[in-house]
Amino acid sequence: MFSKYIWSFIFIVSIILMLIFISGYFISLSITAPKESRDESVFIDTLPSNKQNHDDIPAVPSLLVLGDSIAMGIGDSTGMDLGTRYATTYKEEKWHIVNLSVAGSETKAWVEYLQEDLYRHSVQSSSLIFISLCGNDLKKIVTSTTLLSQSEYDLLLTSYLDDLKIILGTIILFNPDTQVVFLGLYIPYGNAIEMQKIQFAFKWHYKTQILIEEYPTMVYIPLYDLFKYHLNDYLSADDFHPSSKGYQAIVERIHAVITTISE
Repeated sequence: MFSKYIWSFIFIVSIILMLIFISGYFISLSITAPKESRDESVFIDTLPSNKQNHDDIPAVPSLLVLGDSIAMGIGDSTGMDLGTRYATTYKEEKWHIVNLSVAGSETKAWVEYLQEDLYRHSVQSSSLIFISLCGNDLKKIVTSTTLLSQSEYDLLLTSYLDDLKIILGTIILFNPDTQVVFLGLYIPYGNAIEMQKIQFAFKWHYKTQILIEEYPTMVYIPLYDLFKYHLNDYLSADDFHPSSKGYQAIVERIHAVITTISE
């Protein structure tokens, strides 16, 4: 009889352990399920997700953030993206923040992104757009172990400018009235790269600024001078992305420029 009770006890314990195992399995699935790589929903307060019907978006100006990892706020220890830091700093301006930036993206990719409905609707409903692009395009050149010839560099620059023209033209087509703020380049490498590559970067910077200034609703925000003498404070631990102080300096310059042109 004692043996009978033992086997009953073992059977009950086995059932309990099996149930625990099954529930743990499903919990682990929910935890490790892959997430989308695009940061598509950074919002202020309790505003709804941009994936909801656009008729549900509250009647406040929409600030759309497009671009690469700098637009996402990578390196900012507070976890804020560029748009959220701007809205948090200037709280008197109530913004509905939509961040559709893609870390690591190059300019060419955005020619395709802007054909997607999500991006088109977001541009159409925006009052202000922040764009951080071309850093990854240029990074490939300045960090390369080999020097490009002038003709090779010119081909890359021409291709980049052609893509950027398409992007800017698409934004104008979708929303000709929105104010566009395009972030300029800074050079995070100090004197660690060859002078020829620095000269390439300056030309890239200049050609981008000239193109942006052809559009009346767009403004170019220079960052080179802002970072040049503050690399230790304005760069994060990876020595590439801005730190919290760096991002704060960027949004303060953006606000100063926007305020000036609106007066």
